[in-house]
Amino acid sequence: MARSTDSPCFELESWTDLLAKAGNDLIDLKLNTHSHSLFNCVCTLNHMPDWISADPEAKHLAASGEELEECLDMDAATSGKPDKDKQHE
Repeated sequence: MARSTDSPCFELESWTDLLAKAGNDLIDLKLNTHSHSLFNCVCTLNHMPDWISADPEAKHLAASGEELEECLDMDAATSGKPDKDKQHE
């Protein structure tokens, strides 16, 4: 994909660009354990579903995201950590 210099996000034009940024944020977090690094990483990862759902060629990934969330819930249940849904009961 050609890069547009007119983009308000500069080189971030697709969800794959944001995924690459998330990878860099994770590396920065490992090297630089600081609240700013954690915030950057969490914010980037939080917006991944929005970027993926906005890409008509990546609609199939939305279902994968739902499956991943179910797996994470199962992992939490089997690891002895409280299930996020049951914490509010």
